[in-house]
Amino acid sequence: MLDLNAFYNRIAGIIARPTETFESDGVPAPPWQVAAREHLVPLLVVSAAIYVAVTFLFAPREALQGLGLGLGELLLHAVIMIVVDFVSILLLARIAAAIASSLGTETGFDRAFVLMALALTPMLLGRSLGFLPLAGLFLVPASLIYSFVLIHRGAGLVLGLPAERRLMFTLGMFLAMLVISLVAALFVGASTMRV
Repeated sequence: MLDLNAFYNRIAGIIARPTETFESDGVPAPPWQVAAREHLVPLLVVSAAIYVAVTFLFAPREALQGLGLGLGELLLHAVIMIVVDFVSILLLARIAAAIASSLGTETGFDRAFVLMALALTPMLLGRSLGFLPLAGLFLVPASLIYSFVLIHRGAGLVLGLPAERRLMFTLGMFLAMLVISLVAALFVGASTMRV
C-alpha cells in the first residue's frame, strides 16, 4: 500500500532538500521495483493527471479542436505517456549504470534507477504544467534544468561517482535523455495521431 505521506515528503524533499532526500531514499538504494512502486509509478500517474487537467482547462480550445483532442483522447494520451515515461526511465537507469561503470564506479541498476526516479521528479511535474498561462513557459525549462542539477548532485550521493567524473556522467545522461526523449515524443505523437 502506498504511503501517501512518505510519497508527498519525498517529492517535496527532492525539490527543496535534495541532498537529504538522496541520502534517506537512495543510500542504500532499495530494489528498483520498490522505488518504482513507491515513487515512480505514483509520480507518473499524478503528473499525467495534472497534465490532463491543465491541458483540458488551459490549452487553447481551437488548438485542441484542431487536433481532434477531447477529454477521452487526452486520457488516452496520458496513459500512453505513463507507459512511455516508465520505459524511458528504465532505459535511462540502464544507461546511467553503464556510464557510471565506464567512468570507473561499479554501480547496480537499483542505484541508477533510484537516481533517475528521484532526479527526474521535478521535470515530470514541471512538464505536466506546461499549459499554465505564463507560468508554464518558466516551469518547463526550469524543471528540466533542475533535474539535470539533481542528476549531477545525485551521481555522487547515490552512485558514488567522484566529483571529477560527475560532469562527464551528467553530459552522458543529457545526450541519452535527448535521444530517448526524441524517440519517445515520436512514439507518443504517432500513437495518438488520427488516421
